[in-house]
Amino acid sequence: MSTRLLWIVLTLDNIAGIGVDFRDNEGRWLYGTARFLGGCIVLLVELWAIHDDLIHAWSRGYRRIELESDSLEVMKITNLKSTVMKENGLVLSTKR
Repeated sequence: MSTRLLWIVLTLDNIAGIGVDFRDNEGRWLYGTARFLGGCIVLLVELWAIHDDLIHAWSRGYRRIELESDSLEVMKITNLKSTVMKENGLVLSTKR
């Protein structure tokens, strides 16, 4: 079974929070989570959303996961096509 992870990034005056949906390959909602991040740049907010979603998905046994983002830099980082933050612990924790 493949899964699809979607996230929402909200920022206002550099105060950020995330809300994430976890859906199956048919688009059915399985669960959601939310996290307050405080002062944070958008790039890190999106990486935290990916991290949280992957941890939840892996804990439920899902391995085929499709990530979507409107940020080209986030997708490059998560696909190891960027040297930005390649040694960052948050980024490394999403590699399994």
